[in-house]
Amino acid sequence: MQRSQWSCLLSTVVFTGLFSSIASAQLWDESLQGGGDAPALPPGQITAGQGPLLTISGTISNPDSDPDVYCIRITDPASFSATTVGSAAVDLSLWLFDSAMLGVSHDGAIDSSPGTGYQASLSSAFVPAPGIYFLAVSRGGVDAVSTGGEIWADLPFVERAPDGPGAPGPVVGWTFPGYGAPGAYAIQLSGAAYHVPEPASLTLITVGMIGLLARRFRR
Repeated sequence: MQRSQWSCLLSTVVFTGLFSSIASAQLWDESLQGGGDAPALPPGQITAGQGPLLTISGTISNPDSDPDVYCIRITDPASFSATTVGSAAVDLSLWLFDSAMLGVSHDGAIDSSPGTGYQASLSSAFVPAPGIYFLAVSRGGVDAVSTGGEIWADLPFVERAPDGPGAPGPVVGWTFPGYGAPGAYAIQLSGAAYHVPEPASLTLITVGMIGLLARRFRR
């Protein structure tokens, strides 16, 4: 067997192992797995892993202009939830958009526990079907907008479907500034999975390559 063939095989096996270790934690970190600051608009960071996605973690580095967007897959709409309650010490809002970047639901945050800041939660109430969605997190005071204006009205501070003048259109930006200091966050999820089931497909590729190279070696 040529050295280049073994090198290719070894690289694939190592790459598969790395993604499998990421998936086993059921976590997506903005920096560790995402490689840096998540984009502010869809498609955002494309999450890749195997099995359910239970936690997304990251940092709001600039409260005025740093929403973070993640592409996820909702596998069970009836049990879907996303919350920052108990997982962040900064004021946050959550936003959910469908694959066409149209608004699905938003929670502008309530002070669920005095002294811990304003946290946000999304439920299954407005999720129509399984599929690809974009989950965004921002600081308080930041609003998602389409070409028609704000997609959600400023009030009330409860989870709701789009109800602003820009509701019919896809998200194209955000209004600023936000308020409060920057900080870390963690979004706890249920009923969700990674957008790309990478490790499973990589494992199949690895097995196929091993078989192919083994046959060539026997020749």
